[in-house]
Amino acid sequence: MKHFILTIIVFLNAASLIAQNSKLDTLVNAIWNGTAWQNHSRTINNYDADCRLKTALNQNWDAATGKWVDYTMGAYSYVSGKYISEILTQLWFNNSWTNNYRHTYVYDASFKTLSIVGQTWSFDHWSNYTSTSYTYDNNGYADSILIQLSYADRPFENASLAININNSDGRIEQTINQNWNTTIASWDNYSKNAFIYNNRKTIDTARTTLWNQTTGLWQFYMQSIYTYTDAGKLFFYINQDWQTSQWVNHWQYTNSYDNYGFVSNVLGEIWDGFDFEKYNQNTYQNNSDGTLYQHVAQYWSTTINNWVNSTRETYFYSASCLLPLKLLLFTATKNNNAVNLNWKAANEINSSHFTVQRSFNGADFTSLGDIPAKNVTGNNSYVYSDNIEKITAVKIYYRLKIIDKDGSYTYSKIVPVALNAGGLKVYPNPAKDQLFVSFNMQNTSKAELRITDISGKLIYSNTVNNQGNNIAGVNISSLSKGMYYVLLITGNVIQRTQFLKQ
Repeated sequence: MKHFILTIIVFLNAASLIAQNSKLDTLVNAIWNGTAWQNHSRTINNYDADCRLKTALNQNWDAATGKWVDYTMGAYSYVSGKYISEILTQLWFNNSWTNNYRHTYVYDASFKTLSIVGQTWSFDHWSNYTSTSYTYDNNGYADSILIQLSYADRPFENASLAININNSDGRIEQTINQNWNTTIASWDNYSKNAFIYNNRKTIDTARTTLWNQTTGLWQFYMQSIYTYTDAGKLFFYINQDWQTSQWVNHWQYTNSYDNYGFVSNVLGEIWDGFDFEKYNQNTYQNNSDGTLYQHVAQYWSTTINNWVNSTRETYFYSASCLLPLKLLLFTATKNNNAVNLNWKAANEINSSHFTVQRSFNGADFTSLGDIPAKNVTGNNSYVYSDNIEKITAVKIYYRLKIIDKDGSYTYSKIVPVALNAGGLKVYPNPAKDQLFVSFNMQNTSKAELRITDISGKLIYSNTVNNQGNNIAGVNISSLSKGMYYVLLITGNVIQRTQFLKQ
């Protein structure tokens, strides 16, 4: 069975290779040998005084000697500050560095990428290999990408062309991929990717069709359908194949998030004709600023009915490129209808501002306002008041986004504030057959307990008349796998939480 996952193409300026916050110092890749992790390869990055990537050294692990052995070295050059002009890659050979390949970037006056030329080292000179050229629409978004190839120092020849239709905000509506027909010297259609967006402007459906040269028509090939949480985060997406005259499930990928709101796990399941079965998973451990600490890939073994390790990546970051600001204090205190935030910072060198952010689940944050940094020597104190008069949540979470003048940023710790001690809780979560709902009715003797699916369809409803602490048991064995919401409605106050049905 083919394993083809639709790739959403995002066109990035070469400047995006420069990270927005902490700089990756070392990436270590290990492989599971059946009993333990064994080193495999690593990348060591080196930065210049402006925190731009200067060199990237790739090494392989020599198990015989127990040492890291040099393999390739990438050297980065820049133009007009932060835009990459050249990436030169050399190969460690016969105890010395030898030219291997290079990429050269060309920009227009506004530093949009016009072309990237790839060359390989041929004995004593650089030989052209690939050329990628970009054109842009009236809104400044890439509307075509032309790839040309060169062999044995001959001129570049057309190879493939991607034609984009973009929305005014840069979202791609459609991409037509064509291949160059050397026989008749014209472009032949090959595939088409079409994207449908929801009200949040995130992808709802991505569909790929293939061109049938015989009929001259587009034919369905595969599609991905995306489902999001109520807060707008991607929850899961399903890949389907077109078979005969209908869409048939193939893969399902489900995202989980950590307390910082970053992806912590992606579960991959394969369709067996009746249900989705575990296939692989990628687990991520994140730092509080959103940087990745560790990524572990595993596959599901039906023999032992458990997960088996495959590969592991561990990330380390350069302290020299972190924001110089030091956050000494960050607190949040409820006072009647307001939450007062207080923080104190030191070493505000080139600091721009603080963005106060709020969340109702500790994962999905929205920005409330910006506070300019004082940039005064010594310790500086800040105060922000959040009006919570109309908020009915049980708990609120706050954090600071600390932004430097060059656009780099980091996050503070997350500070929770309890608003209602008798909050709505569910357990176990995830749940399989039975769900228990715990809540407190202190100020009323009547409430309605509801369960809905992610589209808002009512699954369960029950009136509760017991004042005080309550625990309600609900049989959910007949529900399909996925995310559901639990609501407790008392008058005009609605408390809501969610659970995952296994």
